[in-house]
Amino acid sequence: MPKPTFLDIARRAGVGTATVERVLNGRGGVTPATVEKVVAAARSLDYPRRLPEAHHGVIRIEVILVRPDATFFARLSRAFERIAATLDRSIAVHRTFLDEADPAAIARRILDPDMRRAGLILAVPDHPLVGAALRKLEAENIPTVQIVTEISGTSGAYVGIDNYAAG
Repeated sequence: MPKPTFLDIARRAGVGTATVERVLNGRGGVTPATVEKVVAAARSLDYPRRLPEAHHGVIRIEVILVRPDATFFARLSRAFERIAATLDRSIAVHRTFLDEADPAAIARRILDPDMRRAGLILAVPDHPLVGAALRKLEAENIPTVQIVTEISGTSGAYVGIDNYAAG
């Protein structure tokens, strides 16, 4: 049986040959869902070479913080900067500061970031608008971690002191 061609893989995956070339040669610029379709098509045709992992590209994690002028949040921001410097280049940590007195702006940022992100870390106040936005994000299976303040009615991981237990 002859070796499958990019055209064979493209037909099986329902994409163009240029997309197949980008995926199989690891050039990026293809959505993770399309990468998965192309890799699955290549595997089903027994394409005779090592296939790429399902996801290539940068994994973006956004950290939303408040009060950059406060010592605690400035130190927390610097800690995330140091952590980001130790990570593989395929992981990018973006820090965003928002006004803690504007929960509507925080909720908008949670729902409508200016980047595609793989996860979200929040150090923001508990507010009904923020909670509603976070629940929508969680319903989309975007991993979230809350630090400092646990947002009511949400299921994301929380890292911080248990204020009720602490008294």
